[in-house]
Amino acid sequence: MKFPTEDPERRTRIRLDFLIALMVVQIVLSIGLWVDRYRDRSGGSAQVVEKQDASLDELYTESPSKGYVSEPGVTELPVSEPVREPVVASKVKVQILNGCGKTGIARRAQQWMERNDYDVRDVGNADRQDYRSSEVLNRSGNASAARDMARMLGIDESKIKRKAAPPGLDVDLTLIIGSDNKRLPFGR
Repeated sequence: MKFPTEDPERRTRIRLDFLIALMVVQIVLSIGLWVDRYRDRSGGSAQVVEKQDASLDELYTESPSKGYVSEPGVTELPVSEPVREPVVASKVKVQILNGCGKTGIARRAQQWMERNDYDVRDVGNADRQDYRSSEVLNRSGNASAARDMARMLGIDESKIKRKAAPPGLDVDLTLIIGSDNKRLPFGR
């Protein structure tokens, strides 16, 4: 690239613009790689993560006979198994029950919960239709999941109750929608 010799300020400005453009491209690529790595670690593509872990295992378990050369004076330590984090976190399994009698509210809650990464396993009517306030039933003993769901829905933590699931129902939490449903995110 030839620069006009009569304008050194312009030449400097062009060089700076070029360097800034390169830095922006580098930042965008770095963010893209970070997002892909995060997606893989949080369940996007478990097979890719396993392959990456396997290649790292091969790298760290190389023996001197396979071409690994250690630095002089450095004692080679035995390689332990790498700590593996779970690749895919399991979703919280939820049952949604209509306890207010408002038609269609449980289905709207199901759609909202699924959009927010909950695994809705069952939708139906509660044992009665006169619940004044919505409740979260902790079926599996996962108190943090119950608190998280209550906070997300705007339900007071005093409305979280521990109650075992009936036989044959595999859920972590049950949401009973009460007559306060209009203040819930899906009740508006």
